[in-house]
Amino acid sequence: MRIVGVIPVRFASLRFPGKPLVKIAGVEMVKRVYLCARLCEAMEDLLVATDDVRILEFCQKENIPVLRTSCAHLMKL
Repeated sequence: MRIVGVIPVRFASLRFPGKPLVKIAGVEMVKRVYLCARLCEAMEDLLVATDDVRILEFCQKENIPVLRTSCAHLMKL
C-alpha cells in the first residue's frame, strides 16, 4: 500500500488571514509544516493542497509539491 500525505492549506482564514505565509523564525509556516511532515518515513509522497494562487505560487517557487483545489471542496460546518 502506498501512503501519501496531503497538507490542506487555506489563505482566507477569518481569524488570521494569510497565516500559511507568515514567517516563524524566518521560515513560512506552510514550508515549516511541509519540512516537518517530510520527516515521517511512512509516507512515500507528500503534497500541499490549496485553493489559493499565492500559496500555489509560493510552493512552486520553493519546490514543494502542490495541488490546486477548488474552494468548493471546503467542508461546510
